Amino acid sequence: MDGCIRRSVVRAEHGRAASHAVADAGATAVTVPVDVDGSRLPASVAWVVDDCPTARAAQTRTLEAAGIVVSWCASASAFLERYDPDQPGCVLAAIEAPLVHGLDLLARLGGADAPLPVVLTTRHPQFETAVQAFRAGAADVLVTPFGLETARVRLQPLIDRDRARRTARAGRAAILARLALLTARERMVLDGLLEGCTSKEIACGLAISTRTVESHRANLLEKLDAGSTGRALHMVLLATRGGGLRTP
Repeated sequence: MDGCIRRSVVRAEHGRAASHAVADAGATAVTVPVDVDGSRLPASVAWVVDDCPTARAAQTRTLEAAGIVVSWCASASAFLERYDPDQPGCVLAAIEAPLVHGLDLLARLGGADAPLPVVLTTRHPQFETAVQAFRAGAADVLVTPFGLETARVRLQPLIDRDRARRTARAGRAAILARLALLTARERMVLDGLLEGCTSKEIACGLAISTRTVESHRANLLEKLDAGSTGRALHMVLLATRGGGLRTP
């Protein structure tokens, strides 16, 4: 098959070729690959978990003054029954509160792998406690009562990052769901496009006509709702973190 680029050789050039293909198509201007954005997620909320009514009220007033939606619970068990792990936001859990035991709650939520950022609060700050909290996976440690500036500078960014992380994850999931709709041959064509191959080169490598390749390309663009080849490549590279598709 003279004139054909063998797939094994093209794969060695995958990263560079795919990057050039995306750039040439102008796909770098695409910032949201699919119709998934933060507005589709539930409203972000800061959970205040403290068994002291005075402390809860003070934190709630400060957070609401900073424009943060607040829910509260008087115990860890009540929080675990009420909270939705799919809802963005953060948790403020009191370390010393007998009904909360912030460090224990952090561990029950998964530590650093908790579904949402866990901020431990304390009325009696100690260096050793802070070190223990961060080692256990706490996103931050705050001394209560805290002021409006703390809520805006330290808590709001945590909530915003959590929402952005969930939005990105939802976007990747949407792309992968669309990729699952492709036929085996459409995946092969997309794989070739990711490797930087032209339609003629893909056709030669798959022993099919260029017209058939173009037909598969049109079908996969429609299934991905991409609109253009460059956008499709950008979507796939985002969803697979730069890796190509595995084809049968």
